[in-house]
Amino acid sequence: MGEYEPGYAAYGEMLRRVGEQHHQSCMVVTSREGTRDTSGSSMMRPIRHLSLNGLQPEAAGQILKDEALSTPSFWKLLVQQYRGNPLMLRIVAMTIQEIFDGDVGKFLKKGFTTFGDIKYLIDKQYDRLSDDERDILGQLAQQAEPIPMESLNHAHLDAIRSLLRRSLIEKSAAGFTLRPVVMEYVRHHVA
Repeated sequence: MGEYEPGYAAYGEMLRRVGEQHHQSCMVVTSREGTRDTSGSSMMRPIRHLSLNGLQPEAAGQILKDEALSTPSFWKLLVQQYRGNPLMLRIVAMTIQEIFDGDVGKFLKKGFTTFGDIKYLIDKQYDRLSDDERDILGQLAQQAEPIPMESLNHAHLDAIRSLLRRSLIEKSAAGFTLRPVVMEYVRHHVA
């Protein structure tokens, strides 16, 4: 849960030092997942963690427009499906252009969202999950509606926090649910 991969522990040490030292510098680090060192519970006061949501519809639409995708009436659905994630939108836009001649409607009719590079991105995150985190994803994938915290089996607070930091699950007033792309991934690619 937020541990460094082998060979990357020195980055954690660097972040720890930057967070503990008094200085006037500013450093911006981007990552698909937060670590315990940089999460909101960190004792290092100067470090701030900002979780970015997807692009606004106008900016996301510009990615689709730049790829010359047709049927703009379907763009909103595509942006929602990928939660405005710019990397995933670029990947899917190129795929739609190459295979579906730019027709978003034809792509959406096929009904799949995790393929090729998108599947690879999620594979990399999924492979690093703990058994508890995978268990929670499996439980959430079985439900169409959000599940309240108290209804999750073996729901450890650390595992939930880790999944939220990795942007694999979403939290609402009704409970927790999977992002649409992660939902399809867990349902179709995890045995």
